Order: sequence, then structure tokens, then C-alpha cells
Amino acid sequence: ESKEAQMAYFEAFPNTWMEYIVTYQFDPDDKEGRKNLYFAGHKHVYAFEYKLNLIPDSLYYKKLVNIAIGGRIDADAANYLQSCVKSHMIDHSEQILNALAPLCKRHRFEFWEFYFSNIVKSADIEEELNRLVELHKNCHPEDVQMMKDAFKYFYNGVNFFSHGYLDAD
Repeated sequence: ESKEAQMAYFEAFPNTWMEYIVTYQFDPDDKEGRKNLYFAGHKHVYAFEYKLNLIPDSLYYKKLVNIAIGGRIDADAANYLQSCVKSHMIDHSEQILNALAPLCKRHRFEFWEFYFSNIVKSADIEEELNRLVELHKNCHPEDVQMMKDAFKYFYNGVNFFSHGYLDAD
């Protein structure tokens, strides 16, 4: 609950997608969870999402965006992170867009790719795109276009990365 404890947790949490997924991905050869923190992933992401209320927004959202860039949708760890990002997008989309602003277009697009990646159609995700477009079309037109493009290519039909690539049938 203290600022020092929250900062220590925040600093210990992974900083990039690669650090995150190596820390929390499932390893079928590690049934006892000795190689990584797969079995603690849900609790760790929950704490990162809900318990760090004393971390300045600018630091928090910069890190959250940085972890999501390059993310690939999958079960468990990737799903926990995507849910965390989507949860924060509800009330903090401006802070997230501000964290994205100084990044190059490619990295911003990779963020939106992860954000909108989904296996099947979902009215909730379609509504979320429309909400974000309406909310930010005047202030962040370039990011709104990236959202639309990422939605177009990564919504409804992206495979879990652990399953490989399937035919486009």
C-alpha cells in the first residue's frame, strides 16, 4: 500500500513485451512452474492493473504501452495483459494516447494491433472502436486512423500465436 512498495513492484514488473511473455508464458515442459512465473501471472497482472494507484499516470501508462507494443494475442498471459490495457482504455484513453504520442508510427501501430487483435467477432470490440474514434477524432486524428487500420487487419480472425498460422479459408 505504500508508495515505496508500489514503486518497487512497478519497477520489478516487466518493461517490454519480450520480458513480459518470457516471464509469464506457459511452458508445457514445466509442469511445476519452475522456469517462469506462469502460475502467478494472473495475480501479478491484477496487481499491476489495480494496486498501483500511487504511481504517476505518466510513468504508469508509458510502461503499459511499452509492454503492449509487439504483443501477440494468446491465451493466459497475453490475454491478461490485453484485458489490462482494455480496462485502462475505458477511463484513461487520453493518458494512453499521450504515452503513445512520442513514439514512431510503427510502434504506435503495433500497440493498436495488440489492442484490437481478436479471434472472433465481438460487438464489444466494435463498439470500443467507435467510442475511441468519436472521443479522439479531433485531437488525435493520426492515431484514430491507426486504430481503424489495426482494427481492419487484426480484429476477427487473428490466431493465437501459440497455434501458428492457419489457412485463410
